[in-house]
Order: sequence, then structure tokens, then C-alpha cells
Amino acid sequence: MPFGLKSAPATMAKAMSMVLNSHKGIRAFAYLDDVIVHSPDLKRHIEEIRLLFQAMRKFHLRISPQKCAYLRKEVTYLGHHISDKGVLPDESKVAVLKRMPVPRNVKEVKSFVAFASYYRKFVKNFAQIAVPLTRLTKKDVPFRWTSQE
Repeated sequence: MPFGLKSAPATMAKAMSMVLNSHKGIRAFAYLDDVIVHSPDLKRHIEEIRLLFQAMRKFHLRISPQKCAYLRKEVTYLGHHISDKGVLPDESKVAVLKRMPVPRNVKEVKSFVAFASYYRKFVKNFAQIAVPLTRLTKKDVPFRWTSQE
């Protein structure tokens, strides 16, 4: 499917939802064409991968072997590090966030807040912490960076 089409992401999401829901028991989720299978043990994992392959075949979808990784205890997926210990933000993304320069204008504040907001579930009271920054993005508020921000 050509990804230049506006409807392509929604169409792909719907297609992958149909694929994953076509076989009961596939413990997987997809974002566009990135699929991750999670299982409680090796035997179940192999079975779920087999079911996923069957579902993909049923819908005439192909898998690129060089883009696949199997039997991983840890993965980085959509900016998160996922393991048996849980889900954490990807450290490389956190490092980028920490290195971002102090915003110089409203556009840069919006960019910073949007990037940081992606990881809001990992920051207690994120909304309250971000109030001084989001205030700077309001239409009639002059841009002044102070110690409060």
C-alpha cells in the first residue's frame, strides 16, 4: 500500500486488527506494520507466532525475514523498552529529551512539550509540572523564559 495516501495508516491499522483478531489466542499488538507478540512461556510463544503466520497467510500479507526478530526477552518498540520487568521509556529517547536546548520560542516549547508528553505516564504529576510550559503556548501570553519554566 502506498503510504503517501492520507488513509493509508488507518487502512493498515484496520487490516492488522483484522489479522490479529482472526485467530483466537494471538497475544500480539500492532502499530501499522510493526507487530509484537508476547507470551508467558516459550511453548505458548511459538504457538502464537505460528497462529500469526497463519493469519498473515490468510490475508495474503508477507513478512520480511530480515526485519523480524524472534524469541526476544527484551525489545524496543515504539520508543519503549519492554521486558519481563515491565515497560520503560527507551533510554536513547530520554537522552535526546535531556539534551534538548532551552526553547527559544513558542514553536520550540510546543515541540518539547509534545515530545515529553509521549512519556507522561512515566512522570508523576506530568500535567502540573508542564503547566508553566503550556502556559507559554497560549495565544495572548508573551514568550518569556524564566526560572519557573
